[in-house]
Amino acid sequence: MAEHTKQYVYFAVSGEEVKIGTSNNPPRRVKGMQIVRPDLKLLAYIPGGIETEARLHQRFQKFRIIGEWFHLVAEIQEFVKEQLDAQYKRSVALKPEEERFLTRKLLSERWKQYGYSENSIRRGEKRLGLHPYRFLRDVRYRLSDIIYIEAAGILLAGTRRSSHPTVAERKRLTKSDSTVSSRQAARGQQSVHTGYPAVSLCGRTGIHPQRNNAC
Repeated sequence: MAEHTKQYVYFAVSGEEVKIGTSNNPPRRVKGMQIVRPDLKLLAYIPGGIETEARLHQRFQKFRIIGEWFHLVAEIQEFVKEQLDAQYKRSVALKPEEERFLTRKLLSERWKQYGYSENSIRRGEKRLGLHPYRFLRDVRYRLSDIIYIEAAGILLAGTRRSSHPTVAERKRLTKSDSTVSSRQAARGQQSVHTGYPAVSLCGRTGIHPQRNNAC
């Protein structure tokens, strides 16, 4: 009996088009197609054979150009991102016996280097991908979720700031604006307030974050 060969569904991009096909070696398959399309690049590949490919072709039928070629729309990009995120999250998941929960206070201490306080963690739960678990009056977060967020590079050390300035910052900025306004008024110039410092976060560039690379 022939040995079973694992199949993958791959997504290869050329300009504004994406090819959704199957292969047991997507990198080699795409390299072969680059003879005809030199700009073709392998976007991603996920476990699955011809049945998975057929389901995806049916799902994205309205974006089909011809055969296995589709328009590279946001819906397809989002699907690929979700699949890769799920795979990556499983790859960094803890064993059942290693799993535990951290309180918001402990998490703020763990992420202190990133500038996160208990309040900023609470406000940013949805954006960060944190799922709060309630234990009586306490809120805790799963350690495996925390490790995934850290490994995926969602946090950027040294640049995270709360979207709301502190009281001291408001006083300093107000005083600074008043001083600038007075000086500009004396010169007959219009005062322009540029606002508070922008929040700088490590976004996920491309379809999938670099593994074990904090940006």
